[in-house]
Amino acid sequence: MLTGAVQREGDLIQVSAQVTDGETGASVWSNRWQGPAAGDLLALQADVADGVASTLGSRNFFAMKAIGAARAKAPEARTAYDLFALGYAAYLKGTADGFAESKRYFDAAIAKDPRLTLAYVQRGWATWLYADVAGADEGAALAETERYVRKAIEIDPLDAEAHVELAAKLAVFGDFALSEAEVERSLRLNPSSADVMMKAALSMAWLGRPERGAELCDRAFRLNAMPVVWYAIHCVESYYFMGRYREAIDMVHRTEAWIPPSPWWMGYQLASAAELGDGSAAATLAEFKRRFAGVTVESLGYGAVYRRAHERDQLVASMSRRAPRFASRPIRPTRCRSRCIWPCATPSAPKRPLAEGVSSHRLKRASSPASSNPTRGRGRGGRQSVEPRRVW
Repeated sequence: MLTGAVQREGDLIQVSAQVTDGETGASVWSNRWQGPAAGDLLALQADVADGVASTLGSRNFFAMKAIGAARAKAPEARTAYDLFALGYAAYLKGTADGFAESKRYFDAAIAKDPRLTLAYVQRGWATWLYADVAGADEGAALAETERYVRKAIEIDPLDAEAHVELAAKLAVFGDFALSEAEVERSLRLNPSSADVMMKAALSMAWLGRPERGAELCDRAFRLNAMPVVWYAIHCVESYYFMGRYREAIDMVHRTEAWIPPSPWWMGYQLASAAELGDGSAAATLAEFKRRFAGVTVESLGYGAVYRRAHERDQLVASMSRRAPRFASRPIRPTRCRSRCIWPCATPSAPKRPLAEGVSSHRLKRASSPASSNPTRGRGRGGRQSVEPRRVW
């Protein structure tokens, strides 16, 4: 049940809204908005409407509320949605075991209800994140992700969450025009969903639109008073490219509270710290080297991600502030992963280590079990075992 109240306190108008359980009367969500009494009340009204619509239209909100009840049921009594909720709970653990467990629950939900589109959508994300965190073949994982998301769209062509996930996958493979069409379609289908906005923000940085990505992140955080743990991972890049370095660092820290630390995301922390010039870059670099011995700009593959060279060059320039001297010997030609990594390892390309003494140009995880994936833990954009595609 949705209830609300409006009151005036001095020069301010305050609006509150609350959702309660119709059976128990327990509060399940509440939020408050305020604005000047002499200000634009229609704008305040729109903010309230968007906040309520975003919450009540959020799959995350209702899945979180269903987890407890699903756990309390006997296995044989669980519905497809119960299984989805349990899978989502496992997904939120952010570990390889958690993602593997979530895939099993989503498969069980699909088996019980083959038309439960949200299970296909979340199964796609779980497949992608499992590959990142566990160091599995990411090319195969992304192909599997696309199969699940296209099945969801086949069942329900108006599912915004399916379209925004497809947009991210297409961007990873360099299909930028198609990705842009899908991300805009998702925002049209569900323009008030903070969850959709946040997932759309991920693709915006890759598409050369970080200003739009940062705008979507800001709005999603405003709309959702209880942001879920996976929100932050979508905002790191856009905040960094918009010069919002402290916020980018905060997003990295929040991301590491969910999934294991990654050289990809910590690279943005290092770049942001270098740009801030507040003395924190030295400590960040020391921690980077401790965690990820042997990592270089080449092995991280930032050049493979972005539609525009501007983003690639900006990031590398920031990181290079902490590595003033580069090794002189060239990189040996290698087969490129994904869309060509740092400039596709051509014979004339100079090696660019992240810091003096960091010389290996193959990534080695120093802080976790060995993985053969050079971009292990990259989040929703790692690269491995896919056909090369030059973008510059």
